[in-house]
Amino acid sequence: LASGGVEHWYQGAGSRAAAGYSAAGSVLVALFLNRETVAIWRVTAPGKAVPLGQIPRPINWLDLTATGDLLSVLTTETHGDLWLSRRANPDH
Repeated sequence: LASGGVEHWYQGAGSRAAAGYSAAGSVLVALFLNRETVAIWRVTAPGKAVPLGQIPRPINWLDLTATGDLLSVLTTETHGDLWLSRRANPDH
């Protein structure tokens, strides 16, 4: 603020967070709720946060574009133990 004071805009609980400014003047917040879920919020004014959705995947990386309109997300899915879900009968 011009007066040097502090104004509370957003508060959320999670393991970590990332934020960036959008061209429209709002702030996009990515809040890591746990290891495999990230919630995305658009904060338009103090105390005014709109949920945009959740990403239910392990996130390796995320980035906000320079214009603040797009969020790029890199996820990882492993299938290393997929063979455990298959069952074979050795008699057939």
